[in-house]
Amino acid sequence: MHYANGETIELGDHIWWNEGAGLGFIVEIAEKEAAFRKWGLDEPSFFINPGHPFEKFRDSVIAHSQSCVKDEGIDRLTPQEEDVLAQCYALAVKKYEQNDWRAGYTLCSIVEDCTLKGFSFTLESDGSTILICLKESA
Repeated sequence: MHYANGETIELGDHIWWNEGAGLGFIVEIAEKEAAFRKWGLDEPSFFINPGHPFEKFRDSVIAHSQSCVKDEGIDRLTPQEEDVLAQCYALAVKKYEQNDWRAGYTLCSIVEDCTLKGFSFTLESDGSTILICLKESA
């Protein structure tokens, strides 16, 4: 299975999905018939965990087939986007360490003029939202 640019989809890839609005990671790839049939699917598929990419043990997954890749905007994060994500996560945890991160959280990107500026974390424990934006490099 491949991204729209031809790169191979691999387990553990941090990805954009839902037309580029969501982040997640690839938790399973079912290309053989027995593998995708066990999920009740009719075609080869891959499975996305829609949780934060550093929270790899969430229960819910979303199945997509190869035909969905372009329409859903599914693509691997670039190394620069991975860096921004890691920096924002570290800043959020450090700045808000008193919050209950164990309950989980959802993650949204902050984009301005087609440029990734940071991320917002919404804690599931109390619904509070933490915005972490990176400053422009001088």
